[in-house]
Amino acid sequence: MRPLKHSRILRRIAMAILMCVILPHVSPQASLECLHAQTREIDSLKAALQQPLHDTNRVNTLILLARRLYSTNPAQMDTVAHTALRLAERVGHERGIAHALLQIGRSYATRSRFAEGLEMIEQARPLFEEMRDTVGLSGSLHGLGNIYSDQAKYEIALKYYLAALNLREATRDQRGTANTLNAIGILYKHQRKYDEALGYYKRCFEMEQQDSNISGLASSLNNIGLVYQERGEYGVATTYIVQSLAIERKLGRKSGIALSLNNLGVLYDLQHRPDTALICLQEALRLKQELDDKTGIAFTQNCISQVLRNAGRVQEAVQAAQDALRRAETLHSQTHINTAAEHLAAAYKLLGDYKQALFYTDLAATTRDALFNAERDKDLSRMESAYYLDKKQAENDALRRNNEAQQKLLLAVALGGCIAIAFVVFLVRMNAQKRRTNEQLQRQQELLENQAQEIELATNALQEAHERSEMLLRNTLPAQIVDRLKSGETKIADRFENVCILFADIVGFTELASRLEPVVLVALLDEVFSAFDAIAARFGLEKIKTIGDAYMLVAGVPEAHSAPAETLALAALAMQEQITLKTDTLRRMEARLQVRIGIHAGEVIAGVIGTTKLVYDLWGDAVNIAHRMEAHGLAGEIQVSEAFIQRFDTSIWERTDDGRKRIFAYPRHSKAISRASDAEHSIIDTASSFVFEERGTIEMKGKGLMKTYLLTARKGVVEG
Repeated sequence: MRPLKHSRILRRIAMAILMCVILPHVSPQASLECLHAQTREIDSLKAALQQPLHDTNRVNTLILLARRLYSTNPAQMDTVAHTALRLAERVGHERGIAHALLQIGRSYATRSRFAEGLEMIEQARPLFEEMRDTVGLSGSLHGLGNIYSDQAKYEIALKYYLAALNLREATRDQRGTANTLNAIGILYKHQRKYDEALGYYKRCFEMEQQDSNISGLASSLNNIGLVYQERGEYGVATTYIVQSLAIERKLGRKSGIALSLNNLGVLYDLQHRPDTALICLQEALRLKQELDDKTGIAFTQNCISQVLRNAGRVQEAVQAAQDALRRAETLHSQTHINTAAEHLAAAYKLLGDYKQALFYTDLAATTRDALFNAERDKDLSRMESAYYLDKKQAENDALRRNNEAQQKLLLAVALGGCIAIAFVVFLVRMNAQKRRTNEQLQRQQELLENQAQEIELATNALQEAHERSEMLLRNTLPAQIVDRLKSGETKIADRFENVCILFADIVGFTELASRLEPVVLVALLDEVFSAFDAIAARFGLEKIKTIGDAYMLVAGVPEAHSAPAETLALAALAMQEQITLKTDTLRRMEARLQVRIGIHAGEVIAGVIGTTKLVYDLWGDAVNIAHRMEAHGLAGEIQVSEAFIQRFDTSIWERTDDGRKRIFAYPRHSKAISRASDAEHSIIDTASSFVFEERGTIEMKGKGLMKTYLLTARKGVVEG
């Protein structure tokens, strides 16, 4: 199978989706605040663990940190929970032991280590029962339901889910109730009972809305989208899942991102867009491998197999399905064995290998009979009906007991009324003054507390605003310019005499843009310009701006450069080499790009303009000539002006076969070191030269005839 390495592509896809979709239930600001709150909480918990803490408090802090890591880093969650367990056992903290066991079990289950997860949660459950910890007990029951559901043992899973739901509804645990409703919906979806699944998903969604639970809303949107997908309503399904992906990206929740991307990949395949489907599925697979989600990996490999088969890449589809089957058999996952067998049967049939097709058809039928049968459906229905019947009976019994208690209470009140009235009058008189005094003190205390909270909120808001503005400036302007603005300068304008300017333009990009989808086009441009940014940082140069598919780079601003011409020449050669290596996206498209580069040297004025949106830019004739050098250049070549080549020692030259002048240009100084390489090698040495070939005199728009050269190579490089 061809590898698709495209993490940056998917990041851009997600950002494009987020900018294009208006979430009907969650604002982007709310999602961003949730992400910041989650990150701050994890960082705060880690910082707290670096401080001296009482053993019990340290155990509780570790357990809370493990919970927060559940959907972002299960492996780290496991390490933190084990640390909590060892400490809780050493100090005899029974509640801490139970909760640590539960978190370890959840971590194992997330990574498909079901036997170990089951063992840990089963150890925690009796401890919660003994302590009458309903929150921990309901979490244990829900966790056991998850493990059995992942193994397609739906009758056992539903039993545990209904027990957890009963506890959570009784204790008015709204978030926990929503979580269990969602899990039951998933169970019915696996059973292909889509109407029942949609009913549970919508109940869950309503509760998540009431509770403003952003992460829960993401899961509900994703699950509702899947039901509409199964019904063939692909447009509606895509809307729901795209919204889910946007929230998961904002939350930074890897497991949720992987799930939404996987589901989008399947949807794109159903809409006959295999290339986009494979991009989504390969990124989902990479994330699941990072999370060590073995069951999820098998599921995604099955999805990739189906996309490849639909795209006519049948041999690759067979390989993907075989990988999924081996993993599913290791996990004893009947669901994924059944799916892989179905894909293999269909693929071998297309290949004409009917013996293998028959073998896998039999395997699919065997596992399907184990997964779906009438008795099982009856058992699930009886179990759910019994749960709601028992719940209704319990409500009726509670109502009857409540009525009897009220009657007894009324009788007791009537008998003791006279005594109570006299006693109350006495207490009112005795305590009136005391109550007034206490109320006054309480009002003063509340006033002081409110003032303290307002001061703390204002301080935090100021700090966050300062950090945001600092980050914005650093990402927009050169560091030296930011420092000058912070020191009080309001008008920044400087003249630089020894400046070298480079313009680079991607040849044929406009034609390529007409054939690509917007998200892929932006991802491709991002890959190219990110590579150019890395080259600029390597040589200590300043990127001024990008205009469409054009890129502007300069040496000598905002500070004077000791060797601007030599350094910019090296950067131009590196950019030319980088574009010929092809990006990940170009390899998949089997296409290539060329870059046209123009360079000139001269005097410029540089400064900051704007008040609300600051821009650092260059002006002067040198800028215009550099742009003309690029515009009148050749595809795949670096064209430079005579003013630029005069920055070198050009005394050594020869004639080419066609009579053109070939110059071996050396730096005019003894040695120059890049500003960005204080701890690295010398990048320019007198032992090395740049090779320039005379192109001739050409007509430059607005400038007349100008003599130009082509930078072709660098010879005799010596690294220090």
